[in-house]
Amino acid sequence: MVICIEIDENNIPQIQLGEHLMRLDAEELGPKDKKRAEEEIRETPENVAYGLKKIREFIEAEPDFDVPLNDDTFLIKFLRPCRYIPENAFKIMKRFYYFKVKYPKYGFDITPASIRQVFDTEVFRFLPTRTSTGCRIMTVSLDHWDTKKVSMEQLFKAVMVSMEIAMLEPKTQLGGVHVILDTGGLSLMHICQFSPSIAKLILEWIQVSLFFHGQNRQLLLEHISPEALPPQYGGTAEIPDYPGTLFSDMLFHYEEDFQLYNTYGYKSAQKKIEQ
Repeated sequence: MVICIEIDENNIPQIQLGEHLMRLDAEELGPKDKKRAEEEIRETPENVAYGLKKIREFIEAEPDFDVPLNDDTFLIKFLRPCRYIPENAFKIMKRFYYFKVKYPKYGFDITPASIRQVFDTEVFRFLPTRTSTGCRIMTVSLDHWDTKKVSMEQLFKAVMVSMEIAMLEPKTQLGGVHVILDTGGLSLMHICQFSPSIAKLILEWIQVSLFFHGQNRQLLLEHISPEALPPQYGGTAEIPDYPGTLFSDMLFHYEEDFQLYNTYGYKSAQKKIEQ
């Protein structure tokens, strides 16, 4: 069977991997997830309406801050992970865009094209499976990381691109993200890339479930069921191997979207970065 990218009827690129489908799950929540969202994150029509109203007020009051104010989908991707508490959602939104201003080296020009090498070399990948609670699963394989070809800056940007993509998925907004850091190929060259400032940077920008995986598969399986993991991580999911270039091509489908996303945020600071 030839593994390739196909475009579905909604113009979403997808890769068939055995019985699994790799794609961006952009659809709204189904009935089962809607019920769970109501029970777990307070997603009721009243709370959604209130959250949207208040976060718009916060945005309008924030100086020099430009985001798509009337785009419910954009605003909900911040409200949903914060259980529709608008104050918390706005704090996350500001932190997200302030990071890009504070660290332009890592926060500017965040597009699939700018970090293609990271995905081409299979350092960073998505799994087509999810956890039993709907978490998106990503993997970072250090044994694939050639520090001469992929810089720490590129790797960090790849994380940002991946998280931006994940934030577009209603399922992931509800379920969250698990990142498996496969340290099986850890070397001195890799350790030298992770300075204390880089570690602080990662913690400052992103809050996800991060699992360090060396040889202890059992510990990993305590967090993620074997049905969602391929055999190399102790799981039972039969996921055919495929070239990283194919995943890059799939992400490149969203390049224009990312160009637009890069225009959002604190405008005067953005102009200074571009200059």
